[in-house]
Amino acid sequence: MPVQYIGEEFTFRNPDGTEIKVRGWGGQFAAVFETMDGYTIAKDPQTGIFHYATLSPDGTALEPTGPPVSDAAPEQFAMPRHLRVTAKAARAQARAAQDSTGVRPRWEIRRDERLRRARSAPGQEGEPTEEGLQAATTGNYVGLCILVQFPDVLGTIPSQDVTDFCNQVGHTGFGNNGSVRDYFRDVSDGQLTYTNAVTAYYTAQHNRAYYTDPGVAYGTRARQLIIETLDHLKAQGFNFAQLTADGSGFVRALNVFYAGPSVNNWAEGLWPHSSALGSPYIATSTRKFSDYQITNIGSQLTLRTFCHENGHMICDFPDLYDYGSQSNGVGHYCLMCGGGVEHQSHTGLRLSQEFRRMGLVAAPDRHRPSPHGRGGAQRIPHPPQKHDRIFHHREPPQDRPRCRPARRGHRHLACRRKRLE
Repeated sequence: MPVQYIGEEFTFRNPDGTEIKVRGWGGQFAAVFETMDGYTIAKDPQTGIFHYATLSPDGTALEPTGPPVSDAAPEQFAMPRHLRVTAKAARAQARAAQDSTGVRPRWEIRRDERLRRARSAPGQEGEPTEEGLQAATTGNYVGLCILVQFPDVLGTIPSQDVTDFCNQVGHTGFGNNGSVRDYFRDVSDGQLTYTNAVTAYYTAQHNRAYYTDPGVAYGTRARQLIIETLDHLKAQGFNFAQLTADGSGFVRALNVFYAGPSVNNWAEGLWPHSSALGSPYIATSTRKFSDYQITNIGSQLTLRTFCHENGHMICDFPDLYDYGSQSNGVGHYCLMCGGGVEHQSHTGLRLSQEFRRMGLVAAPDRHRPSPHGRGGAQRIPHPPQKHDRIFHHREPPQDRPRCRPARRGHRHLACRRKRLE
């Protein structure tokens, strides 16, 4: 799923076009948003207008019963700040949103299969070790990156710039610290080369407003757009055989960039997200599609979200945060959680060393010097400090929920924190 929001800034819009600057916490399945001065907001589902929120009596819902955000200062009405639903309610909301998609991403299925094999290995009890897991993702992988524009919103970033962003060795465009290929080479100690086949711009059949319509169930028009583009590529004789597929013939990575800014509010229209198609798209007798991620190009290309989503699709990495935002997981310390604060979006944060310990990332070859650093050391935004926290990742047992209360107020089952001594 997408990078977790930890106080990230967004611009929301009311139906009359007025804009609201907000900060968000959460992710694709559950999130909470506050005005820049800390007042929680909620959208009226009938009018689409954002109001200052109040908490339901049982603490399970944020209700849009305060004044509209654009109409009055909240302090005039003694509105409380930083409202949150209960952790149990947040978990339930996230689970319901996840279940409503009706499909599971292939990367989750592959990861579960990996864990089942590890737990059923002879002599294996409890937490899997790297000996019990299959080999890490190494070698050469090729994904597909589709560029989309609309009849009324044309692409402004040339396709060659996107190709360089994905594949060029030593890429520095848009202030990035290397390309996507460079990033995965760095964090795998040079043992994974991941490139993308980048298409020319496809012009969608409808204007942008058709796909961003907030009245249509979230994700519906995104999947429609993706199928449009795949139909077009198929008709043009695109070489799908060049794309890396898993053992069941599913292409590992489908990335879709659409022209222009994101004009939707959270969880509406083409709000950036990752998911899976409702049913497999059959491209050829040996290649089909399910998993995808879609996001707007905007005015620049950055590594953070793109690398996070491909960490799922290429490497089967799990998210290291709670989908209900009961905790911040490992926060900004790993790409598969917050992935770094906004100014680090061009850097691509180092991966948690637990991925290496569990065999999900290739171990460095100690018998040869590596030009890529030890596990992408140059990706660390700052050197470790005395009071920094170390996070230890554990896969939760399959018969338990992803998250549960833990000692010392830390609510993320998959992480244990220790202070550096």
